[in-house]
Amino acid sequence: MNWAPLTGLMHRDYKYVSLPEAELYDLAGDRLEKQNLFLRKNIVAREMDKRLAAFVAGHSQRGDARRSLSAGDKEQLQALGYISTFSSQAATVLDPKKGVLIDARLKDVSQLIGRKQTAAAEAELQRLLMENPGLKMPHVYNLRYKIALLKRDPGGALNSLRQAIEDFPDVENFKQTLALALYDMKLYDKAEKRCREILAANPRNTRAVILLGEIREKQGRQVEAAEHYARARDIEPQNVSLRIKYAELLITLKRYEQAVTEYNQLLENEEAAGQPELLLKVALLNTRYGSMADAEQMLARAVAIKPAGKFFFNYALVLARNGRLDQALAAMETVLERHASELTPEQRRVAEKALAAWR
Repeated sequence: MNWAPLTGLMHRDYKYVSLPEAELYDLAGDRLEKQNLFLRKNIVAREMDKRLAAFVAGHSQRGDARRSLSAGDKEQLQALGYISTFSSQAATVLDPKKGVLIDARLKDVSQLIGRKQTAAAEAELQRLLMENPGLKMPHVYNLRYKIALLKRDPGGALNSLRQAIEDFPDVENFKQTLALALYDMKLYDKAEKRCREILAANPRNTRAVILLGEIREKQGRQVEAAEHYARARDIEPQNVSLRIKYAELLITLKRYEQAVTEYNQLLENEEAAGQPELLLKVALLNTRYGSMADAEQMLARAVAIKPAGKFFFNYALVLARNGRLDQALAAMETVLERHASELTPEQRRVAEKALAAWR
């Protein structure tokens, strides 16, 4: 949020919080912390501030100096970037007490954007920025970007993202959004450059790897696209939409057996296994390039989830091919008795012919 780090210390009866608008409470007589004594007991506050600074510095050191805290605890303390209330730097950051109020107003702007009330959103954002000169919060840049998109101002949208990256170089989301925006504008070389920059800092950024694959697809370089999707899948194996995208590309490349393997592994995922349309698709692929037993199991699952005509129809055909004629006959009778209207004319013809033969 780019707010001042929230760092505090309790010592004896006092609780001190180091912020641009610092807080000091005497817990012995004010357990609910209603009376801020920072101005009235400034000497105590300064002593507490020095004690806090020493504590943070001591526990941020690596090594065996303080064994009471884990390495993770030390890293968290170090990441706080402690800022003393009495330092000149305190005046350059936003106190969270003000930050939460500003954030609430930014959420109101976001709701206006969601309702496509562009002019109102832009006016409210501008008013907030005038009331808080020098305000720098990541959400402000996101809102500027979205407003520019609503105004059909791609140049302004890109400028908002570039400024955000300059002011918040460690926020990966801005870089991802810029790469995606460049991709949408068909500026594939520039989008790829941004993806490479993201991956140089974070090789496991799945979104950047996927976008490289999508760029290669647009460039007609499907083999390279498949390599990128495979890499992304290895990083994020539970990403269902990614694995479907990869399997679809394998089919385009006529790597049918590989596609079947990919789909079969995908169906081990509970979310994917609950999609009857996907089960049907993978079952039909298995009938041609994989296992008929697997195809039967998938269609049985699809019928159980959604007892519709096309699922029963294909289930009956697979049962017959697997030599289960009694079950096939019952399934096809169900199709024609309950779901005939859901079939195409060709499927009805095949169903009636199959039923006559099996009887």
